[in-house]
Amino acid sequence: MTSWRHAFHLTVPDRWMNDPQRAIHHAGEYHYFYLYNPDHPEPTGTSWRRATTRDGVRFTDHGVALDKHSQPNRDIWSGCLVVDETGSAGLGEGTIIALATQLDRASGSNAQAQFLWYSTDGGASFRPLSSTPVLANRGWEHFRDPKVERVGNRWVMVLAEDRDLGFYASEDLRNWAETSRFHEDRIGMLECPDLFEITADDGTPHWVLAASPQLSSAELPGTYAYWVGTFDGASFRPDHPDPRWLDFGYDWYAAVTWAVHDGDGAPRPDRRWAIGWMNNWAYAATLPPTWTEGGYYGIDSVVRELTLVRSGDGYELVSRPLRELDTTTRRKVAATPDTVVEAPAALSLTTRVDPGTESAGVRVKCSQDGSRYVEIAVTPEHIVVDRSRSGCPGDGTLAVARAPWHGGVADLEVLVDRATVEVFADGGRVALSMQAFSPAEDTAVQTFGALGAVTDVVLTRVRATAAGE
Repeated sequence: MTSWRHAFHLTVPDRWMNDPQRAIHHAGEYHYFYLYNPDHPEPTGTSWRRATTRDGVRFTDHGVALDKHSQPNRDIWSGCLVVDETGSAGLGEGTIIALATQLDRASGSNAQAQFLWYSTDGGASFRPLSSTPVLANRGWEHFRDPKVERVGNRWVMVLAEDRDLGFYASEDLRNWAETSRFHEDRIGMLECPDLFEITADDGTPHWVLAASPQLSSAELPGTYAYWVGTFDGASFRPDHPDPRWLDFGYDWYAAVTWAVHDGDGAPRPDRRWAIGWMNNWAYAATLPPTWTEGGYYGIDSVVRELTLVRSGDGYELVSRPLRELDTTTRRKVAATPDTVVEAPAALSLTTRVDPGTESAGVRVKCSQDGSRYVEIAVTPEHIVVDRSRSGCPGDGTLAVARAPWHGGVADLEVLVDRATVEVFADGGRVALSMQAFSPAEDTAVQTFGALGAVTDVVLTRVRATAAGE
């Protein structure tokens, strides 16, 4: 039976994981939570499981923190956490508060609503405030995934409401009033919104609003759509109406971002970290059963660092893998086209590709005979990840992902793990994240294209971390 244990990606220790929950910084560590079903494959809903990290690379598992079995509303869906420094919720200064979506079963309505949980032991365990929601459903079928920020002297929540994002404000995290709405009907039903302020590379502050649409196609990656604009504490105004995409692959869903803290514990205004669930609801329930042998069914992306840069078309987010990613055994290899080169299974690959008027690039997860591989191609118009020849999940509809490219030379950084391929180009302005369930023995690398089109190929073995050991 195949083992799908990963070397440097966070994976659930057993059974099932899905949506990440935005990490908080507390007592010198980042406390990260994700949706976890210990009863998988039984569809009995999710709890929240906690892991901590200091560097965004090595995680320590701490088990379930919000237990679905501990209250009558049962399943706990996505939400967010905040540290209530002033004790505004009346639960004590420094209390960690979680706001999460649950079905309002206690009232008999069974509608999606927002419930408050709290922790007085540093996030190790949480109790529900009540079986009654702090924000009851207002007539929406989809009314979920709260994300909360402190803005001025009050709390602000953004909530996914089908093709709208609703904004709410509160003084105490218990009583919420709607302040505005943001409508987007071109990219499918919206989930897992995000809202944060960040300082751009030119020193100007901006707000970012984002969401994960539950729709993927050849035209829509369905990962993390975002808008850059202004936010006055009540309503958001985008600089441009069209969303940008932080990832053009098909497996960077429900992503969350959080503040990066310096050595003194102060948040840095000019960067954030981010992590996404490497899966897609188009095939999440039909993937190879990784939990049967490896003990788990779920993979997160590597943590990325986000910055905001000014471009010719406004401001855009740039994402790159953390420099702290622990690596060893670096070697440069010959880039002769079509030669299959042995490579480690846990791999970081960097290269420069100049496709000219054709197509050129690298193939990873190659079989020794060159018949199976995942292809990363640079063309005059796109950067493409094609997993159709090996390990493609689902029915093949989402086998090929394309990111727009301005043409010319592309500097690529590719991260390869047991069932994942993450591609970064142009200093992180382009990213594509894809699963690929290739045979375990397929770990080789191959370049393709005209002679001299692919240069400076460097392979680096990525050392296993606590995330996957």
